Amino acid sequence: MLNMSKSVANLSISSTYQSHGNKVNYAKSRNRFIFFRQPRRTSLLLSNVSLSCRSSVGVSVSASLAETAHKVTLDQNAKICKFCKMGDLRNAMELLTMSKRSELELNTYCSVLQLCAELKSLEDGRRVHSIITNNGMVIDQVLGAKLVFMYVNCGDLVNGRRIFDQILNEKVFLWNLLMSEYAKIGNFRESVCLFQKMQIFGITGDSFTFTCVLKCFAALGKERVCKGVHGYIVKLGFGSYNAVVNSLIAAYFKFGEVESAHNLFDELSDRDVVSWNSMISGCVMNGFPRNGIEFFIQMLILGAGVDSATLVNVLVACANIGNLSLGRALHAYGVKACFSGEGMFNNTLLDMYSKCGNLNGATEVFVKMGETTIVSWTSIIAAYVREGLYDEAIGLFDEMQSKGLSPDIYTVTSIIHACACSNSLDKGRDVHNYIIKNNMGSSLPVSNALMNIYRCKDL
Repeated sequence: MLNMSKSVANLSISSTYQSHGNKVNYAKSRNRFIFFRQPRRTSLLLSNVSLSCRSSVGVSVSASLAETAHKVTLDQNAKICKFCKMGDLRNAMELLTMSKRSELELNTYCSVLQLCAELKSLEDGRRVHSIITNNGMVIDQVLGAKLVFMYVNCGDLVNGRRIFDQILNEKVFLWNLLMSEYAKIGNFRESVCLFQKMQIFGITGDSFTFTCVLKCFAALGKERVCKGVHGYIVKLGFGSYNAVVNSLIAAYFKFGEVESAHNLFDELSDRDVVSWNSMISGCVMNGFPRNGIEFFIQMLILGAGVDSATLVNVLVACANIGNLSLGRALHAYGVKACFSGEGMFNNTLLDMYSKCGNLNGATEVFVKMGETTIVSWTSIIAAYVREGLYDEAIGLFDEMQSKGLSPDIYTVTSIIHACACSNSLDKGRDVHNYIIKNNMGSSLPVSNALMNIYRCKDL
């Protein structure tokens, strides 16, 4: 049995070995035992199973690789967006720059552009725009809106407008953004043109749209158009919106329509601090400073909030009627309310003391000012001129110039008067030359001041 087992083992090995030649169907042993090969059909079947297994493995590997690549892409976008949420623009930009085109999603570009806009980083915003262009991304309305917002918020209105014109987005927010920016730089006509385009394209504005366009029409002196827009506003149902009504009040005051402004204010049920400020400033601007002070008193009685703009408007009223006691009270209130660090408040306060004949008060405010502007210097110079201290005023004028500040029309008007009254002929010639060099001679106040100095001495 043992020998037979060995023979069988040997024959099995021999048979297996010979079967690889594919020339015979069986093998013989020395002991005459015949071992037939497995049929070819079985081999093909096994071969198919093997291929099937390999194919399944290949598909599984491909699917696994695709899934891994997808996870990497998601991780890359998630990391960039996380950096954006943290406000880490440097790392977000670094990762964005290193990423492949296929790895970046639309939301990722938008997140980085949003952060660039918030941090006002125009340089990084331009880099993102360049990456978008190089990656062949289509600038659709979503991506285009983000690019417009980034450029405008970073101060590049030209590029913002260029992209806006390409996408013609229907979002009212973008139209308002551009209109507001044009109004800020004093280009009221372009702001109005955008409003007119909105009408052509059938885009209905919101309360912010009308608030902005009313200011623009008022600045351009378009009274009839303003009244037409007023009717349109009422028709659209914005007639009860505070911001819109406040702009209407300011516009009517601008045109001298004091009664119309009063009527609008009376009809306004929910008045805010801007509503009261509009009434106070409007009354003062139209020559009714006492009425402005009365509105201020009503405001205090009703417990309405007071801001720095309120105090500035009332201080102007005090300066116009010489109410020094109320001006001092407002000064104390402003210091207590921490408004003393604001330039507008300080300049108006200085002017109030000056016009009320309190030179010491004006000088004290000027000395305590952290940062002085041409308005501050002009006010203090005018204060000294009013008090007849002409040489001191000229000294202040020289000190102002030594600090690198250029005189404006109001400064030179005051200093020419000081030169005329103090017989400072040399200084008068210097100021006259400055006026000629800077084309200020066409200004009526400057011309009148020069005529006075010529009457005093033939320069």
